[in-house]
Amino acid sequence: MITYRLPERRKIWKKLIELQKDPGIEKPLKTKLTQEIITLLCALPVTAEESVDTDLNNLLNGSSLHIGERNSRRELLKNWSAFVSGQLQKAENLLEDSRTGQSSSRVRIDN
Repeated sequence: MITYRLPERRKIWKKLIELQKDPGIEKPLKTKLTQEIITLLCALPVTAEESVDTDLNNLLNGSSLHIGERNSRRELLKNWSAFVSGQLQKAENLLEDSRTGQSSSRVRIDN
């Protein structure tokens, strides 16, 4: 998932760096946006428990899977892809909103 979406991730990271250098955005908002975007970019579609689950690992690594298992793996990967797409789109939306001055509606800053 990470390497498959690497070009898109790079673009978002570059935009985040540009955001951090932008003097036109107030520091508290910039800090909050940066935290939100990094959280979105670094989120994984599995929990720590799932990452060590033997059955899940066998499902992902198995080369001689039955049809039902192949369908399960396909569905799992489809869900993971949707999760990653959603996270990247949210990050992109936050960055775009910061350019148009709408970011305060999506990001709440606690004082």
